[in-house]
Amino acid sequence: MREVIKRLLFFGWLLLPFAAVGEVDSLLTVVENPANDTSDINELYKLAIHYVRSDRELPLSYAHRMSSLADERGDWKWGTLGYRTVGVIHWLAGQQDSSTHYYEIAVDRIVDPARIPKVGTGLLINLVRQD
Repeated sequence: MREVIKRLLFFGWLLLPFAAVGEVDSLLTVVENPANDTSDINELYKLAIHYVRSDRELPLSYAHRMSSLADERGDWKWGTLGYRTVGVIHWLAGQQDSSTHYYEIAVDRIVDPARIPKVGTGLLINLVRQD
């Protein structure tokens, strides 16, 4: 019985990367064919988060696209989250000046951090960390 469980766990571990590929494909499908005004922006956010540890350029590309779409649509909430995401990606890469720049853009979009407490609080913490 133990041997069977070990084999199942091993094969599940081997197939895990393929499950992630399927998830990425479905996220990209929604980005290309959004069901509503924000579904593509939401999926771009998920893609940026998905790739943030494995790639430097891809998550930035998704986060910038997310921010641009939100700005085009006048959606300050998603725009704020998009610019904060770009700032976090720069911070993770050790690019403090770029990180601060995008955090400040996000603060301009949100105006009052209390409007979106989770994002607003994160922005304030990120900016304080920079000093």
